[in-house]
Amino acid sequence: MDIKRFLTTMMLTGAIMLAAYYLFPQFFGKAQPPVVTPPTTTYAVVAASQPIAREQGAVAELITLGSSAKASKDKVAVTVNTVTAAIEKVELNINDYAETVARAKPLTLLEAHPNMPKPFATIGIHVSLMPSGREIMLKEPGPNQTIRSVNSRIILDTQYVWKKLPQPNPYEVSMLLTINSGTTPVAAITKTFKVDP
Repeated sequence: MDIKRFLTTMMLTGAIMLAAYYLFPQFFGKAQPPVVTPPTTTYAVVAASQPIAREQGAVAELITLGSSAKASKDKVAVTVNTVTAAIEKVELNINDYAETVARAKPLTLLEAHPNMPKPFATIGIHVSLMPSGREIMLKEPGPNQTIRSVNSRIILDTQYVWKKLPQPNPYEVSMLLTINSGTTPVAAITKTFKVDP
């Protein structure tokens, strides 16, 4: 092979390698910057800031199950909200897990954020009557909505307040939601939160 052919082959090989380096950087260990897309969620913003629907006799309140205080031997304290029957906050016992070295505040494991659905909240309810299978309309659907789509978010959108039932002990609470067809009750749903001390 003469020198001219050798140099031509080397230049052509170099050009192909350079093109491959820029066209396929992942093969040469050169990472491409990740494509950043903004986070989206189906339930990004809560429609109502104040409850606009409630069970008869229900009051919006926070109920704490267990204790995270220094004097307590409980492992965890769970604060439950009757609005959407959700968890407002979970704190670990300050003796085992503290927010700071000074142990002045217990470590918060989980906390609800304003204008967002609360953790473990009931978002919607679907109840169908048998034998027809017709879904009960909990709220009149708007234009371009179905009964199913409205019921999928009804508890969240109205910030529905569940009725607190009598507590059997300080580590358990149950809440009630009643579904009516017109003025006739057709279903009673109970949601229970329980903490193992």
